[in-house]
Amino acid sequence: MCLMIKLEWNAGMSVGVDSIDNDHKKIIRLLAELSNAVGESGQQQYIEETFEQLEQYVQEHFEREERLLSDIGYAHYAEHCDSHQAFFKQLAQLKKRWQDECEEGILEVILDFLHHWLVNHILIEDLDYSQHVYQTKLSAKEQANESLLQRLSSQLANRIPLSNRVLISILFPFIGVAFLCMVLLGNNVQNYQHMQLLSGMGTVLANVNALTHSLQAERGLTTGLMSSNYKSFNIALTDRRNKTDELNAVFWQHLEHSVEPQVKQVIMEGLPQAQTELKSLQKNRLAFDSNQVSFEQIFNAYSTLIDMLLSKTDRLINLDVDHELMSSISTINSMLLYKEYLGQIRAEGVRIIETGQGRLDDSREISLLIGMQRNALRTFDNFATNQQKQVCAQFCLPLTIEKKIRKEMIALSVLPKEVQGDHWFVVMSQEMDQLKLFTDQLILSLDEKAKAKITSLHQGSEQIIIAVALIVVLSICFVVVLNHSIIFPIRQVTSALNKVSSGDRGVRLHQFNEQDEIGNIYRAYEKLRRKLLQVDVMRAMVEQQQELLEQSHSETKHFRSLAETDALTGAVNRHHFDTALQNAIISMQAVKAPLSIMMLDIDHFKQINDSYGHLVGDEVLIRFYQACKSAARGSDTVARIGGEEFVVIMPNTNAQHALQIAERLRKKIKALNPVVNGITVPVTVSIGVSEWHDNLFELMSDLVNDADQSLYLAKNSGRDKVVFRHEPMVNS
Repeated sequence: MCLMIKLEWNAGMSVGVDSIDNDHKKIIRLLAELSNAVGESGQQQYIEETFEQLEQYVQEHFEREERLLSDIGYAHYAEHCDSHQAFFKQLAQLKKRWQDECEEGILEVILDFLHHWLVNHILIEDLDYSQHVYQTKLSAKEQANESLLQRLSSQLANRIPLSNRVLISILFPFIGVAFLCMVLLGNNVQNYQHMQLLSGMGTVLANVNALTHSLQAERGLTTGLMSSNYKSFNIALTDRRNKTDELNAVFWQHLEHSVEPQVKQVIMEGLPQAQTELKSLQKNRLAFDSNQVSFEQIFNAYSTLIDMLLSKTDRLINLDVDHELMSSISTINSMLLYKEYLGQIRAEGVRIIETGQGRLDDSREISLLIGMQRNALRTFDNFATNQQKQVCAQFCLPLTIEKKIRKEMIALSVLPKEVQGDHWFVVMSQEMDQLKLFTDQLILSLDEKAKAKITSLHQGSEQIIIAVALIVVLSICFVVVLNHSIIFPIRQVTSALNKVSSGDRGVRLHQFNEQDEIGNIYRAYEKLRRKLLQVDVMRAMVEQQQELLEQSHSETKHFRSLAETDALTGAVNRHHFDTALQNAIISMQAVKAPLSIMMLDIDHFKQINDSYGHLVGDEVLIRFYQACKSAARGSDTVARIGGEEFVVIMPNTNAQHALQIAERLRKKIKALNPVVNGITVPVTVSIGVSEWHDNLFELMSDLVNDADQSLYLAKNSGRDKVVFRHEPMVNS
């Protein structure tokens, strides 16, 4: 009885589909039954039935599997179906060999093929689609129980490789930081542009302050001259006009050639009208000189022009600057307005004094102007620094102005009337000169702050650019390092696992000292490799042991064959013939079956040796045995018991049947005429037949002697005959 390998079901073989798993279990069971049947004798019909049942069930399994793969849209459906067809094609070839050859060994080949196919089919082909089946057949409840993080992770893993996910995890923070830096840089650039604009406005503001101051003085002198015709006013007015024209030329020349385009764009909005008013100023002067304009007309003309010029400073409020600079701008604007109101008070006071139309402290216009000064000073107080407030408190507080007006009114009362207007003008002009100097300081301070801010913004922009560049470099370095520390080890382990799965157990990974997840993967791989290597070594030892056992078995079989067979012909020798015949007699007695033997002797064999030589004689013996062997049945035994004497043991054969077989063999030998070395050697044979009967024979030797007596009769009666000494028993 041969021992066959039996495959057993393992939970690791499950593909996650009950119907497919049940098919696999039944195929394994049928294959085990087939293996058991092959290992036992007398199971031919059961083997055929089990084999047919197995083949039919595999066909049904393939149909169920193909329907499943078609329903889930498996990507490798066609290749899987091709593997099914290839299996049936190869199985059909093996089955044909079995049916044609009728050898027991071919069944072992078929079983080995089925075992290897089933292992490959379950562990390789079917487990390949198990994950796809799981994803497709996942129930709605199971999907609902998955967290959002799990679903997102699954979708991300299905669509984006790990290396790209690592890159994205680096890029997202980098993009966020870079975007923030770009926003900061853009804000810095915008602030830088505003600061440049503000810095460029410093000189313009100083020029505006100087020009408006001169216009204010010219306005005061003009109103004073109109009221008194003092010669001193006339001379001062002429000088002031020249000064105003000079400052006007400087203002426009600077605006045209020395101002940045963006500054010029801001200043020029609304200035064309002021430029027109400046050009018409000459006409107003001529009209004044010829007494063609009234006080209100000349006063309003100057005031309108001054307001137009001062309005340019108000536009600075629209700039997007920090609180400190905005406060400085508001402080300058309030002080320019304060000085303009003081200029108007000066002009109104000169007019009142020279016309004698009332007292200064009773003037409604002066009271209104002082009220407007108060509003301007409130703005100043809200935005000015403490130091600026202390400086301003010396000469620009409303109470100070009122005290000076009352003081000057007292002083004017003791002065001659002809010098009162001049005195008022001089005193107010001194106040305005102080305000101009103070305003120039404010403008200079604003310019210095703007330049300092420009420097700070420039440095900040450089720092942002350096920071972005540093982030880019660090991100690239981090991506490279992260790729080497994560992606490279994973690829290395993947490559090693693929090689291990292909049978290469020598792939060692040495960089697993890291105390992290990658190090754990390395150590798990090395553990797996060593386990597989241990299995390979043990398998090699077992195979070597099996090989040695097979070799020993082969040698034993060979020696047994040498001991049991004739060295020349290959027939059973005399010693084994006795054993075989004794066993045959015992077996036939047990089942009460007939047993016959025939003893054969080559006629005139000595003459063949003498005539052609022993080599030819040996060849004749070999050809004779081959003819006997081919004529014998599978259950018959052909033995050589003497030089040219042979015996054929025929179980389940009575004398009548034995005589028929013997006669066919005699004719076959006679027609043999073997040709040896070009020589045709005629050969005939004499045959004695005997059948075992319990009432005739007691010992095995009795049966042999009876066949020998029949052979003797055949030789003495002319040779080339078949003789049976007893009449055949029909019912035996």
